[in-house]
Amino acid sequence: MLCPQNKEFDSAKKKVLNFLRFRIRTKKEIEDYLKKHKYSEETITNILCYLEKLNLLDDEKFAELFIEEKIRKFWGPLKIKYELLKKGVEKEIIEKKISEKIKEKEMVCSLKEMIRKKIKEKDPTKRDQKIYSFLKRRGFLENIIWEVLKSED
Repeated sequence: MLCPQNKEFDSAKKKVLNFLRFRIRTKKEIEDYLKKHKYSEETITNILCYLEKLNLLDDEKFAELFIEEKIRKFWGPLKIKYELLKKGVEKEIIEKKISEKIKEKEMVCSLKEMIRKKIKEKDPTKRDQKIYSFLKRRGFLENIIWEVLKSED
């Protein structure tokens, strides 16, 4: 498929390449960015075609990098999944990458270590409530939270 070029295409290409300088983006992010700048549907389609030809558009790679980054920031699988869906990554890609990247045993160990450093509450009930709330906000599943709480006793 050819990607026709014109002045609008050149302008959009320049904007998108600048937009991509900062980090990898999803197809939806680029579409939204171009729509926000009032480019025609034809130009948007042509830009997406152009980026695919250059291998600059890869939602799988984006999901992989996003998950790795958020794991380091102690985000749970639910929060990661929600954010990736908002960014337009397909559910199948998200499920596949999360199952590849997130291992329950490793997650529990790193969470225990992080909680030891972060939560200093002495009262066991209040401490458990704080841990539960913290992990729930971070998007962790109930079974992971209970595993962490059980091991903290």
